[in-house]
Amino acid sequence: MAQGNNSVELSARIKDWIVQSQRYHVPVLSCFLTEEEQAQLKSMCRNDLVQLYGGCDAAIRQRAAFLYDEDDYVDFGIVCLRAPVLKRFNDVTHRDLLGALMSLGLDRSRFGDCFIQDGYLVAYVDEEIADYVKRNISSVRKMPVQFEQCDPIVPVRRTERMKVNVSSLRIDCVVAALANVSRTVAAEMIAQKRVSIDHKLVEETKKLCNNGNTISISGKGRFIVGKTTGTTRKDRMIVEVEKFV
Repeated sequence: MAQGNNSVELSARIKDWIVQSQRYHVPVLSCFLTEEEQAQLKSMCRNDLVQLYGGCDAAIRQRAAFLYDEDDYVDFGIVCLRAPVLKRFNDVTHRDLLGALMSLGLDRSRFGDCFIQDGYLVAYVDEEIADYVKRNISSVRKMPVQFEQCDPIVPVRRTERMKVNVSSLRIDCVVAALANVSRTVAAEMIAQKRVSIDHKLVEETKKLCNNGNTISISGKGRFIVGKTTGTTRKDRMIVEVEKFV
């Protein structure tokens, strides 16, 4: 679900899920939500009446359970599927896997995290479509596959360390350094709603970044801002950064 008008749509859906839970006295499940959507959800809901889970503890895309009572038991209805990657197809990518899933004509919100790890294609899906996926995906980019249900597989998030030089910790300065563009272009990226801090869209170029902030730049990647380790001869700050790879 995109930002902008869809943010208003998501707000309406969240309110509807809450109403359903309170009216029928049962937990109500959402679809899989992006991190941006989860941030919006958390800003609207009481923490004790909503739970988030994506099939494993490290999941990025998660479903929300809207509770009637904070002690309600919740079955999140998430299934982990896997299929082995054949040796001669070791160049199959995450994009190929996602493309095969999307070719079924189902909404992206029916799928959670999808990744390749330890020689397997892995996909977390809504249990209501798990059998449909197993029956209807027989290949991923010409590689024959047969998905099977398995125990949760925890994705390994890989990062690489880097250092950037910035004149200040303003978001436009940091984005310029991370994306290797000018501050003018960085400001345009922010205006185009391509930049978020901790999964919330940035609206002002003057916003400051802090140690530990997660910065997402559409088309450029995701980064975690670290500590400032010193200055250059031109008094520019040297900042440690972790980039997700």
